[in-house]
Amino acid sequence: MKLSLADSENCKNHPDRKGPYRCAGCGARICSECRISSRGRSFCSVGCLFRFLLRQAWAAISPSRSVKPSRRSRSPYPAWLGLLLLALGASLLAINLWTALELRALLRDVRGGAWRREGVARAVRPGPQGPRSEPQATLLQGRLRLEGETSSSCAVVVVSEGEVLETKVARGGPFVLENLPVRRGRNRLIILAVTARAGVDTLGIVELHYRPPGYRELVRSLDRGPTDRRCVALTLDGGSLNNVGEEILDFLKQEGVRATFFLTGEFIRRYPSTVRRIVQEGHQAGNHTWSHPHLTTWELDRRHLTRPGVTKQFLQEELEKTARLFRQVTGQEMSPYWRAPYGEHNEEIRAWAAELGYRHVGWTVGRDSEHNLDTMDWVADAGSPAYQTAEEIAGRILRMAREEPDGISGAVILMHMGSERNSDFPHRKLPDILRGLKELGYQFVTVEEMFP
Repeated sequence: MKLSLADSENCKNHPDRKGPYRCAGCGARICSECRISSRGRSFCSVGCLFRFLLRQAWAAISPSRSVKPSRRSRSPYPAWLGLLLLALGASLLAINLWTALELRALLRDVRGGAWRREGVARAVRPGPQGPRSEPQATLLQGRLRLEGETSSSCAVVVVSEGEVLETKVARGGPFVLENLPVRRGRNRLIILAVTARAGVDTLGIVELHYRPPGYRELVRSLDRGPTDRRCVALTLDGGSLNNVGEEILDFLKQEGVRATFFLTGEFIRRYPSTVRRIVQEGHQAGNHTWSHPHLTTWELDRRHLTRPGVTKQFLQEELEKTARLFRQVTGQEMSPYWRAPYGEHNEEIRAWAAELGYRHVGWTVGRDSEHNLDTMDWVADAGSPAYQTAEEIAGRILRMAREEPDGISGAVILMHMGSERNSDFPHRKLPDILRGLKELGYQFVTVEEMFP
C-alpha cells in the first residue's frame, strides 16, 4: 500500500527528518524548520495558511446547507450589505496574507542567522521603527517581561528559535510584553517592529541563560544580591504600626524610588488604604505572616531551633491567610517572597514556605553592628546599646556605601512602617539616604528585581 504524505511520520519537505508537527491546512507532517506557527496551529506553507483562513471566513458567512430558507424567513438585510462584508473580509484576509508573508521571510532570516548586533541590533531590512530606548528585559519567576518604546504605530513581534512567541500592536510610545516563556539554558529573543510600508526593523535582542532554581536555591535566605552591580533593595516591614508609613511613601514618591514592603495580615486588615497605595504607586508587596509570631527559640536560648507549636500547617496558614486578605484588598497577588518576623527562621521553616512558592528575604548583615543594614529604627529606648540617632543611622549606611570594598552593592536595607519613638524619627533621614546613595551611583530595585 502506498503511504501518503499525510500518513508519513517524516517531514514532507525533508524526508530524512521526523515531522513532529502536522499542517492544519493539508495534514502533512512537517519539521520545526518548515513550520509556520499561527494562533497555536502549524502550517507547512503560506498557501496552506491562506487557504485555511479562507475556509474559516467562508464557514463564518455561508448559511447552513441543512436548512432551506423560506420566503418568509428571508434575511431583512440587503444583498449589497453581504457583498460589502465579504469585501471587507477579503481585505482582512489580504492583510493576513501579507503579514504571513512577512513572518515567513522573517523566520527564514532568523534561521539563516542573518542578524548582527551593534548596540541595538539592526535588521536585514531596516525600517524607521527604531526605539527611543533599547527594550528592557526583567526575568521574574521564570517568565520574562519586556518594556520598550516605538516611534510610531507598528506590530511588536518577539521571535525565539524561529518561533513567534508574542505579538502586540503598539500605537507609538511605550509598550509592555509580559509572561514570555523562557527555556532552560540559552535563550535568544529578537524583538521586532513590523509595518506595512517599512517592513521589519529590529528593536533589540535579549540573550540570557536560564537555570531554574533547585532545592538549595529555594530554601536559602536571600540576604544579599550580586555585588557586581551597584543596586540596592530598600525593604520596609509593616507589622502592627503605621504611624510613619504614609510619610515614607511620600518620600519614596518624591525621590522616584520603588521599594519592597513586607506586610502582616494584621497590618493589611488595619490599614487597607495604605496597602492599596503601596500597590498603586508601583511598589512590591511581600508576606510577613499574619500575626508576626516567634518561629524559633532565638529569644529563649539564642538558637534558631523551630519553636514548639510551630508546624508546617501553622506557618503555611499564616502565609496563606495573609495572601488571601491582600488579594481581597488590592485585587492583586502578593509577590512570592516572605520575611520571617524578628528574623527568626531556619532551613526547615524556609522549606515549609517554599512548598507554597515563597522564597525568604532577610537583610544584609556585616561583621558587626556598624556593618549591619538593619537600621534598628525600631529601637525606641535611648538608653539601649542598640539605639542610634537618625543622623547616626543615615551616616552608617552612607559610610558603608563609600568605604566597604564592594560598597553596599546587592545589599538589602531594612526599615519599618511604624515607630515607638517620640522624636528623632529615623525615617525623616530617608530622603538624605536616597539622595546620597544616588550620588554614589547606586540604583534602587525591588527584591523581585534583585533576586529574579
